[in-house]
Amino acid sequence: MFCAGEVLNPPAWDWLQNTILEGRIPVIDHMWQTETSGPVFGNPYGLGMMPIKPGSATIALPGIAAAVVTAEGQPCGAGEKGIMVLKRPFPGLLAALWGEPEALWSGLLEQDSWCVLHR
Repeated sequence: MFCAGEVLNPPAWDWLQNTILEGRIPVIDHMWQTETSGPVFGNPYGLGMMPIKPGSATIALPGIAAAVVTAEGQPCGAGEKGIMVLKRPFPGLLAALWGEPEALWSGLLEQDSWCVLHR
């Protein structure tokens, strides 16, 4: 079962996984589907199930170039809080820029870090 919407915190995950579903099927969290037209982070079920960590959406999914950076745009260290960014777009994220449809394909895609997702 894939869950999306609000944060699937560990107590909510445990209730769903163990009380409601009685451990019969895995409960998998994923993030940013509403904002980006498809999940950005999740457990790549179907490609190879990773261990489920309640409260974590697991990893950036195939084709997603994501990073966590400081307010200055520098990469964060392991365990350091920062700003989640997508380093490049992916199909479905956006088709054009309003009023400048060519601009997206003529330079924006070449930038290193361009889309702030979460602070």
